[in-house]
Amino acid sequence: MRKDNHEEMKEFFFYYYSRKEEDYFSINGVHNRCQLPCEVDHPYYWSNTPFKELNDMDRSKKYKWAVFGCSITFGQHIARKDTWPHIFEEKINTPVLNFGTPGSGIDGIWQNIRISHKEWQYENIIIVFPNFHRRMASIKINDFYLRWPVVVNNSHPTPWDWDHYGDPIGSGLNLDPKLIDKKSEKVLREIVEDKDSTYSKSILDQIIDFCESNFRSCLYATWDIDVGEYLKQKSIKFDRYDITGPKASDGIHPTRFQNKKFVDTISSRILTD
Repeated sequence: MRKDNHEEMKEFFFYYYSRKEEDYFSINGVHNRCQLPCEVDHPYYWSNTPFKELNDMDRSKKYKWAVFGCSITFGQHIARKDTWPHIFEEKINTPVLNFGTPGSGIDGIWQNIRISHKEWQYENIIIVFPNFHRRMASIKINDFYLRWPVVVNNSHPTPWDWDHYGDPIGSGLNLDPKLIDKKSEKVLREIVEDKDSTYSKSILDQIIDFCESNFRSCLYATWDIDVGEYLKQKSIKFDRYDITGPKASDGIHPTRFQNKKFVDTISSRILTD
């Protein structure tokens, strides 16, 4: 899959899509792993492959740990070796399944837990919850279900700029930008109108119940104050991911500095519990 392959560009969408109504919520391409600006060719550049960095891992094997979260868990705009799941992997000397998805809300995490639990075997789980003000949007176009995140603090309801999505990119999918934007705006209104974050809190409760019933051990964390307060109200033990400090090449996301601190925190708990 070369960066200049026009045939592969035609089938590209920013997030993984499939014929299933419920499927993985995962970023496509390599655009969120690279330093900015990204000019590097890559074998997965236009791929519609969920969690492509897990491609070489054996699904018949039982793993000790799987991790879930948003861009902080994915490791947006930093090298894989600097992500907290990879640092954690080195610390415990065993492979870790990383299901982090840039832009994901709590509903996207819940979807990835349910799907991965059917397809992978893992004993323990770590979840770094994002804030309550994100949701997954979905729409069916022809035979495919497209999914993408809607985030309140984005400057535009969709997490990309259509100006960079010109022909032939996505032309084979018959995408209607106005239709997708309309869906994004609808989901955005739903988030804003849900002043008590009832939707996300309800899903977080379902995640906790499911994880406590299905995994040997569960470790929860968050970088968001409101989510932390909610977990505290529910008497759920959690760790804080401290986002303060240096930033990645996009000027927004954390770096190895914050990730190492977080791994030191959770590792001390795992080794002593």
